[in-house]
Amino acid sequence: MKRLTQQDRLRMRLHAVAMLRYAKKYAKYNYLSEHLDIDPSLLARYVSGLVVPSYEQSLKIIAVLEKLMPLDKIILGEIEKHHGYIDLTGLLSDPSFLRVVAFKLASHFKDDKPTAVLVPETSGISLASFIAEEFPVKIIVARRRKDNPLEDYYEEHLILPPNVRRIFYIRRRSLSSRDRVLVVDDIVHTGLTLYVLKNLISRIDAKLVGVASIVVHGTEWRKRLGDSIKIKSILSL
Repeated sequence: MKRLTQQDRLRMRLHAVAMLRYAKKYAKYNYLSEHLDIDPSLLARYVSGLVVPSYEQSLKIIAVLEKLMPLDKIILGEIEKHHGYIDLTGLLSDPSFLRVVAFKLASHFKDDKPTAVLVPETSGISLASFIAEEFPVKIIVARRRKDNPLEDYYEEHLILPPNVRRIFYIRRRSLSSRDRVLVVDDIVHTGLTLYVLKNLISRIDAKLVGVASIVVHGTEWRKRLGDSIKIKSILSL
């Protein structure tokens, strides 16, 4: 078994605090106290940041809250659907949610040792920022247009009739062939965006270590990405 470092233990303790803060949005202290067997006043001190739970206490908090308030069920209850379109705007604007989800998703890629997080603009940027902080590594935003005429860019595009168009640009100096890239997006659905980003990474001769997403919807994305790419999500629909 891999021995945990002091940094790993501290990250786990801070993750327990983040989970408590998120749980507090759905439950009162007395309810949490009953299930965690921790005094409500102490829970309040944890949530406020005045005290950080011990490593052992943190493991207990995380285990109980993961069963009590599973992330996939919470996401399913919070997402908005409009004629097949999934809207995660409310969740993506909640820092406590993003911190908990980022920790969960990043844990799947620790052994892959990413050196960069690549995210298509715009909705997934907040999630990508929290995930990049977990490693910590640089974050690169794939833009839909060149935002600086003085910069050189890598460009990749996909155009399918009658009206499908995906074009992304990243600055040449932001990634190199030495980078190990984790792609982050809020939703995986058709796979079109990820297909273009995969080709963009390949053009640079960098290594794509995987894709992290909150929701994977359907199976259409497999037509373009296949099963060779490691894709991790919180919820599959």
